[in-house]
Amino acid sequence: MIKVHSAGDLTHLQRKVNQYNLLKTIGKGFNCKVLLIQDSITRKYFAAKIFKANRHNQNQLPLEREVKILKKIKHENIVRLHEVLYVPQKNQYYMIMEWGNCGSLQDIINSGINLSEMTISSIFKQIVHGLSYLHGQGFVHQDIKPSNVLIFSNGVAKIGDFGIGHSFQSADTVVGTPAYQAPEIFDDRLDEFGNFPYIDPAKEDVWSLGVTLYQVVFGKLPFLGNTVYEIVRNIGQNQLDIPQTVSPQLHDLIRGMLIPDPKKRLTLKEISENPFFKMSPDKFTPPINPVDPPKPNALLPISQMNASICDDSYQFAFKNPITTSLSSENVLESRSIS
Repeated sequence: MIKVHSAGDLTHLQRKVNQYNLLKTIGKGFNCKVLLIQDSITRKYFAAKIFKANRHNQNQLPLEREVKILKKIKHENIVRLHEVLYVPQKNQYYMIMEWGNCGSLQDIINSGINLSEMTISSIFKQIVHGLSYLHGQGFVHQDIKPSNVLIFSNGVAKIGDFGIGHSFQSADTVVGTPAYQAPEIFDDRLDEFGNFPYIDPAKEDVWSLGVTLYQVVFGKLPFLGNTVYEIVRNIGQNQLDIPQTVSPQLHDLIRGMLIPDPKKRLTLKEISENPFFKMSPDKFTPPINPVDPPKPNALLPISQMNASICDDSYQFAFKNPITTSLSSENVLESRSIS
């Protein structure tokens, strides 16, 4: 049922909803880009993930998946969804989300900063908490990597980006993410009973988290290769090299998370109980200073775009995304964004 607003309601909305200033691009992905935006009324900053609609639904599927997950989960270590907008003039969807004002783990790696084991334990303890909650709700992430672990100035780490469907284009070319994916995903050999290898999606997340942990600690990936096949071969040959510069507890944790056999790989519960996390603080001091956002330029013209805002159910009708953004049963409100 469509919610109908009175003229007074719409006037009230118009006073309040012309609020977002688009400041700058802060990221680009395979099927979207991310902008830093500011709510001109509350002065709060958000990240806006922008998807272009298309007739083949290629971009809507990860958007729909991410929205459906984020609307169901509320956890301090998972990025929160603020709202979703559809802009018909540009045929785009805007996911308005929390913004990690100290960047991501990838930014820390790129900066060459060496984190103390205490800081590492705090960050990964929080991510384990978030993943455990996510799995408990019946979801897996499937794309844990440094750029998807966001850092906030209050010493909190949060998991972001739940929109991944397929993270590689072919088995012949590495496209970033496969370096973090569990080896069983790429194993197409049949066992003696004609079955494909054992796959546990939760253990896939553990592997990806282990690769991420290794990279944060040592500044490099644990398994290298120019193709997916080379990476999987190196994993199969057990070529995991863990330098002796870390504590025995961290050494054993990394080893347990990166066991090629998913049945022998550590579970999240076992990880959370690992001695490495026993003395870790609940929060940490971010190693990177908060980003100073650019201020909106009042001299620049602001283009107004009418947009539809999703109601709390966040249900999309993707059968004809060019002409509709929500099913007819959902509430629509007139909004505009700058």
